[in-house]
Amino acid sequence: MGYLHGNVCFPSVEAARQSACSGASTSWGSGSSIFSASCTTTDFTGSSMTLCVQQDGASCTNYVQAYPPFPECDFDGGTALASAWFGAALLLAVTLYGLKNLLGLFDGRHEK
Repeated sequence: MGYLHGNVCFPSVEAARQSACSGASTSWGSGSSIFSASCTTTDFTGSSMTLCVQQDGASCTNYVQAYPPFPECDFDGGTALASAWFGAALLLAVTLYGLKNLLGLFDGRHEK
């Protein structure tokens, strides 16, 4: 079981929270006022993250924000995909070997 965030299935909820925190950094505004927000959380075991919001480089104003929900997903670390490719490669190898022997039978090179 894994946790989905941003169309990526993470192996643990902590990894999904870390991804959500790193994606929370942004800047906006123009002219005389520029705002920036960044996640300052270092412990991802809790249920909320701390955002530092600054205006024009002034000191941080911290806001506590709950993490978004992380739906469950199937995280297998790529083993299902690897085993599917291995099965396909094995089937292709057996098919080619059989085709080679069948063609050799018609060419007269195949002896009993």
